[in-house]
Amino acid sequence: MKCIHCDDESMLWCCKTCREKIGDEPRAIHVKALSGRVLVVAVQRLEGWVAYCDAVPGWSHDQEYQEVMRTGDKILKDDAIALFGNIGTGPYIP
Repeated sequence: MKCIHCDDESMLWCCKTCREKIGDEPRAIHVKALSGRVLVVAVQRLEGWVAYCDAVPGWSHDQEYQEVMRTGDKILKDDAIALFGNIGTGPYIP
């Protein structure tokens, strides 16, 4: 595989030079509430995407999703695709 930005064939998805230029910040964040107190958060990054799930207090999903990104458990690829579709431009990160 080669870097998607500069064709460097020594790297897997994105080379270090491009990552330093572009950064590793999330490109997009998608939030789904499975209930009032359970959130699933899909995060698109430069190298692919991943989804996390965790329980939350349920008082403000607009703020609680950030904690799910930090401490939630990664969900299986098939479950993530069932919830969000194949939203990423890159592979699902196991």
